Amino acid sequence: ELSNIRKVDATNYKEIEVLVSLYNGNYLDNADYWWIEGERNKYREIWIYYSSLLLDYYFKEKMYQEVITLANRIQKLDPLEDMSYRILIKLYQETGNKQGEKFQISMLEQISH
Repeated sequence: ELSNIRKVDATNYKEIEVLVSLYNGNYLDNADYWWIEGERNKYREIWIYYSSLLLDYYFKEKMYQEVITLANRIQKLDPLEDMSYRILIKLYQETGNKQGEKFQISMLEQISH
């Protein structure tokens, strides 16, 4: 059922919110088994995929507080994932928040180097 979701809309966004909220960082982060890295990457990629779909839906629906909340969570759990900075820059440009825009651009430049 999960693999069938390719688009977030009004009928399924609450389910996607629950799914995205379940991710709390690297799977078995303190474990040092040879097989664990692949599992960590798999769960992270699933989380990023659905987080991205959800961010796009929130933005399209002008659910700006939800965009900010999820993008900040992404930055906390995976600070090198640039998608969260880019959507916040776009949001701040659209809403005229120059300070927020400049901050996110600065943060994006830091992770890009």
